[in-house]
Amino acid sequence: KNPNPVEDPSPTARELRKRAASALRSEKRDFDLCDFLENLATQLNDRFCRDRSFTMRGSKSCPDGCKTPKLPSLGPCFELRWGDGKKDRIETEDIECLCIKACNPHRGVTLKDVRITLSVILGPDNRLPEDLPDGTPSVDLKPASFISFGDLGPCRGEEKACSSRELALITRGAREGKYRLFVGVCYEVSFEQFSIGQFQFELVKS
Repeated sequence: KNPNPVEDPSPTARELRKRAASALRSEKRDFDLCDFLENLATQLNDRFCRDRSFTMRGSKSCPDGCKTPKLPSLGPCFELRWGDGKKDRIETEDIECLCIKACNPHRGVTLKDVRITLSVILGPDNRLPEDLPDGTPSVDLKPASFISFGDLGPCRGEEKACSSRELALITRGAREGKYRLFVGVCYEVSFEQFSIGQFQFELVKS
């Protein structure tokens, strides 16, 4: 046991149960009752664990504090395709239909909610393309933001999970030269792992 217990300012188990009873008796439903009860249940379980006197360390015991994980670079890959034939070119006055394909090249990993949040085009001088007299860019991409590819599952064999979207590249009075398209990609990484932990305890005679 801890000989110098620290005063815990959090609600007692009885106080938490009183809150739950009050919420369940009330006829008013001006709040999300399920979220409220789940939060109370979590606090009750945490309270119960904190009130235990001994800690049993195991092979998978939690470290003190937190640590930054060393994760490999896990993310989607992209392919941009265009052209109605081998002689097609993107011209300074043009409307070109593009196909952007996002793929998950990883096994055992799901990339969730993959989306291009925002894209930006830079011109030959590494600046934004000039605006036309009406204020629209001389080189523009539609849509340029919130392009969703959904969830991309793990590879099956050598086959990647992919999703494609159609874009329009619009050029009007644009300068000749090389342009670059930057895309800001947001996503979550989800993967399953399995491990085994063990605890050792001793029984004494009653």
